[in-house]
Amino acid sequence: MRDSSISLSYQRIDELGHDFYRLQCYFVTHLIYVLSDWGRHLLERSLFEEELSFIVSNLIQAHNASP
Repeated sequence: MRDSSISLSYQRIDELGHDFYRLQCYFVTHLIYVLSDWGRHLLERSLFEEELSFIVSNLIQAHNASP
């Protein structure tokens, strides 16, 4: 499914700015939604550790960045 040698580096809001941070949050969540067919299929957690870590560590910040 995903080449484990590919590493995506997600950034904080202070590194990207508000607008690009919101787009990054949208990308990360929708990557998971689409690959799981909107939650219909379980994904192998080990393939998405970076995304999971990003979502968990940025959950409050992403919520506060919403309009």
